[in-house]
Amino acid sequence: ADLSKIVESSPGVLSAQGLRLWGRVLSRMQYHPQWGLVLSLVSLKDLAETGATNNDIDGLVGLMNSVSGIKIAMLVTEIAPGKYKTSVRTESEEIDVANIAALFGGGGHKKAAGFTLSV
Repeated sequence: ADLSKIVESSPGVLSAQGLRLWGRVLSRMQYHPQWGLVLSLVSLKDLAETGATNNDIDGLVGLMNSVSGIKIAMLVTEIAPGKYKTSVRTESEEIDVANIAALFGGGGHKKAAGFTLSV
């Protein structure tokens, strides 16, 4: 078996462009202790400037959700000018992020949900 091809196709392996995107997005992550929330944004400009693709975003909100002491992680991704996809994650048993997503017309599961907004 070709080990390099196996590694390349394995989930969780990021390209150099993906790593640059993650660094940019994580560097501007905001922590809101009053809500136990971390929040960040992926803009179309970020994707263009780093050379990353939408596939490189996968797993980013999960990493944000691992921040110590938080209850909710939210990643807002610009998918078109004025259109945003929001991914919401939690590890808290007290919070159902599907209920949060439903407030904005989205859905999901208790610990992983999302919604799309146009502004």
